[in-house]
Amino acid sequence: MDAEVTNIEILPSEIRGVRSSLCWRADLVDISTALFKGIPENFLASVVRNGGASAAICFAIYRVYPDALLRNFRSAGDSGMKFTIDKGGRLLDDVKAGRAGDVIGTFLKNLPTSLADEYYNLYENGNQLRFRLSPQNSDNLESTHSKATAHKEMHSEPTKSTPADTTTANKPKATENQRSTTEATNLRTTDTQTVVSTPFMFDLLSLAEDDAHTLWESKDYKQALPLFEKCMDSVAGNGRTTFLLKFAFTLRHCGRLDDSMRYFSDAIRLLKETAASGDEFSSNFAESIREIGERYAESSAYSRAAWVYNCSADIFERCRNADSGATGILNCMTGLQNMDIPRFNEQLTQFARQSLIRLTEMIDRIYRTRKCETWKLGTAYSRLGDDFSNGYLYDDKIRSLKKCLEVMEEGYGAGAQDHAVYGISSHNLAVEFLRMEKFEEAEVMFSKALERQKAAKDWSSDRKRDKCVNNTTRLLASTQRKQPI
Repeated sequence: MDAEVTNIEILPSEIRGVRSSLCWRADLVDISTALFKGIPENFLASVVRNGGASAAICFAIYRVYPDALLRNFRSAGDSGMKFTIDKGGRLLDDVKAGRAGDVIGTFLKNLPTSLADEYYNLYENGNQLRFRLSPQNSDNLESTHSKATAHKEMHSEPTKSTPADTTTANKPKATENQRSTTEATNLRTTDTQTVVSTPFMFDLLSLAEDDAHTLWESKDYKQALPLFEKCMDSVAGNGRTTFLLKFAFTLRHCGRLDDSMRYFSDAIRLLKETAASGDEFSSNFAESIREIGERYAESSAYSRAAWVYNCSADIFERCRNADSGATGILNCMTGLQNMDIPRFNEQLTQFARQSLIRLTEMIDRIYRTRKCETWKLGTAYSRLGDDFSNGYLYDDKIRSLKKCLEVMEEGYGAGAQDHAVYGISSHNLAVEFLRMEKFEEAEVMFSKALERQKAAKDWSSDRKRDKCVNNTTRLLASTQRKQPI
């Protein structure tokens, strides 16, 4: 039994084409429910993406109707596709009753959540697709891959010539190069023939790269390494920077330290050149760099992580959206501060501190020139103050905390107290006054901190607010009794 999907034109053009097969692990395989049964969960997102609308619909049916067996996806006119149903069950019932479009469309709309990838927002109109049964054509009973194989086998056997065969035989034969060129440039699937079309002829190296990234995300570095090596020379553009960083990490994990250092150095050099190009970037690109920095930090490669965070911040500063850029740089600061740097490594400690100063200056530039949200700059100065405290640089800490309060008051006026960072920085400044036994100044500042913490409206949780309020209340009482820290 064949089913037909109509109204394909409602999908964006980049996914609208009907495909009969996709590349999986560098092999061309038919799109079918059987295929999805053998694909690990962590590869589903890339496989569905590579297969376009055909794979997305097949995956949706595989998940919504687990008892259905489908194969042989092909085009049906200008705005539709067909597929063969070997086993229908509830799918056939819903197609006959006209419910299939709504059921499958709902699943397609939820693909961004189920596959954890915003790319699949392209299927937000999936509920407008319609499904109906259609007569099964005898020339489309076999899957496209099987038909191609059968075609080769048929011509490999000696046969008796018919008049038609004789006519064909008298035509000039295509050379091997001509045949291979034809096969490489024809990849469009129709109801009457299956050929391979140029838009769908995926570069196998790019698919190896896709698998390498997927394996890297799942921390399967030993399997990822040969794939990274396979497509090393084919990766270009901004994607090469993330590729090199991941490749260098993979080499390090696999014990090839010299190779890792070489490729890591290449990646940092390329990132610096990219940031200095004067171009604007999307926050997604900068975030992908920052996330790789987190992976380095998790593996205790702190010096490399610090370099990656710095380069990520350079890209964030060039983001089109000022607030997204400032947020990204703040996250890079968090990554730097969360690194558990050994106390004896003074050189790395200084590098991290200088990096925090540098990143704070970046946010200040964004604020002064493009006006990101004020609290983001205030938070940067507050975090810088925390780091100075860890280094016993108390004068620098006081200057940073005062700068935070100044920025907040300059930007919000009386509304500064709506932000938790204002109350937190007030508390931390009061602690410094108490440490220096400036009890009167400490009491004034603790009282302000308590008022500001209670008024703040953007606490991440009630628990954190209560913890800060209680701590300030306790230290205020100690200050009133003139008890030093």
